[in-house]
Amino acid sequence: MARDAIVLEEKPGPRLAGLRILAAEDNPGNRNVLAALLGSTRVSLVFAEDGAQALDAWRSQPFDLILMDVNMPVLGGREAVREIRRAEPEGTRISIWMLTANVFDEDVANYLADGADGVLRKPIDLAELFDLLARTAEDLGQD
Repeated sequence: MARDAIVLEEKPGPRLAGLRILAAEDNPGNRNVLAALLGSTRVSLVFAEDGAQALDAWRSQPFDLILMDVNMPVLGGREAVREIRRAEPEGTRISIWMLTANVFDEDVANYLADGADGVLRKPIDLAELFDLLARTAEDLGQD
């Protein structure tokens, strides 16, 4: 896996180093997987263990991307997304992508209706994750 990350980093285009990512994920194993997948990229990765912690982190520091698990204790991902969208300052919109195995058409439609920008299926596809990170960096002008 790390080798794939190195190859992706060597391609011309946006650089991922310094990209600020909030990952809301209650499962310790899934947090470890994300940390391992992104370890060689030099992104700034902050974890929240539930939707309430994700809201607190989002309010306390700037992020470029939020990866939001759907099913979490205290406050679920869908509810956290709706709250972020409600509270975002006018004229701003952080990119929020749901991380979930629940990807039936109806589920995806609900996430998008809640305000999510897209969905990454679990287990995480490395190429899809890095494509999302590269697009995010490009949108932010990090090239």
